[in-house]
Amino acid sequence: MLRVCYRISFLFLVFFLLQATVCSASADFLSPEERDWLSEHPVITIGPDPDALPFEAIDSDGLYKGLSADYL
Repeated sequence: MLRVCYRISFLFLVFFLLQATVCSASADFLSPEERDWLSEHPVITIGPDPDALPFEAIDSDGLYKGLSADYL
């Protein structure tokens, strides 16, 4: 069952990475409303799971690591 969860998670990750690649190909992929929201919220807080390798982890120096960190 755990293998299935990892495979599904991997497929979602690949999907989102492909979406990011397609979106980054265009010069302006954010709407004006999205840009306004980002300017009003300059700090975005996340809640990583420190024990979810290889997706995310907190290393011994307190740095956010893993695939999710690279994507962010």
